[in-house]
Amino acid sequence: MIILFNPIAGGGRAAASAEALRQAIAARGHAAEPVATQREHAESWLPPLLAGRDVVVVVGGDGAVRLALDAVADAKVALLHYPNGTENLFARHFGMRADATQVCDAIERGQVVPIDLGTLNGSPFAIMASVGFDASVIREVDARRRGSISYWSYAPAILDQWQRWRAADVTVRIDGGAPRHLGRGNLIVANLPCYGLGIDPVRAADPTDGLLDAIFLPAERGSGALWWAMRLWWNAANHHPDEDVEGAVRIRARDLLVTTDVPSEWQCDGDAASAEGESPTESRLGVRSACLPVLLPLDRGRPVAPPRPPAVGKPR
Repeated sequence: MIILFNPIAGGGRAAASAEALRQAIAARGHAAEPVATQREHAESWLPPLLAGRDVVVVVGGDGAVRLALDAVADAKVALLHYPNGTENLFARHFGMRADATQVCDAIERGQVVPIDLGTLNGSPFAIMASVGFDASVIREVDARRRGSISYWSYAPAILDQWQRWRAADVTVRIDGGAPRHLGRGNLIVANLPCYGLGIDPVRAADPTDGLLDAIFLPAERGSGALWWAMRLWWNAANHHPDEDVEGAVRIRARDLLVTTDVPSEWQCDGDAASAEGESPTESRLGVRSACLPVLLPLDRGRPVAPPRPPAVGKPR
């Protein structure tokens, strides 16, 4: 197996965690090779390192997991996340912890479940993609970033976008159907049910059903986007039904063609989805069904497939 880590993440903490994990795995009689990520696209260097492997443990945040998705899915190597980032939503959903004993137990038990991946213009995401206020905040965080980030890194970007952000006008085609005009606001397309800061706007998302779940939240300005965030957080914290959000539009589909009236930022799994200056006006989202093997911990948290409301093929 390999232990994939970002050598500069957390001021070197990810490298130290990877080495400590290697030693713990070795003490249980298994061989593991720490591998540092590279600046180049992972497809140029990761696939040869996965040849002949059975497990890859990713030490880092959700961005480190996303970096490996394409290569790991193609190689059919089981993935386990050793959380070392800010939100760690992938690990949170599957009950994965920064616990060497849990990792070793999972390796020895070997329970693997294949999950879907979403795609945005061909690039994979495991958790969610979105266009709107949050994507603009993430772009702003990237522009200000000078090293590792924390929750506080988002505060100035949120304040800035609260004043400056204006929503694009959004139209969607669902599974090749006729255009559906949604209006101005935020569109979040989910593969997993978790989201940052416990907001969780699409708690019915299921990574094993071959579908994407989306929610459109109408808003003209940053103040409206923040109002939605507080409302969704309140619903999640008080265990209100996922679909009980008046004014939102929910969509479930295999394929979405999203058009905006102006070039618009997208984010995937908490990272900017395109290079600065490359914001599209048309984007396609889809699903790669059951393509990513995930190594489950023995004491995992949320079930892989959560309870869900009745399936719908069109917005409601």
